[in-house]
Amino acid sequence: MNKTLGTLYSHVSVRSFEGTILSAETKDQLLRAAQCGSSSNFVQAYSLLDITDPGLR
Repeated sequence: MNKTLGTLYSHVSVRSFEGTILSAETKDQLLRAAQCGSSSNFVQAYSLLDITDPGLR
């Protein structure tokens, strides 16, 4: 298997959260990066959750 396919096949979703509060600037940078991500069928769909209630974390 070539390196590109290996990278694509090893993709995983990581949901390991910390108690760090992100600044508005960091949130904006993450949103911009998510909008630039590739997707199938040129949809570029993404989901971001901004959970501010500590009880829901």
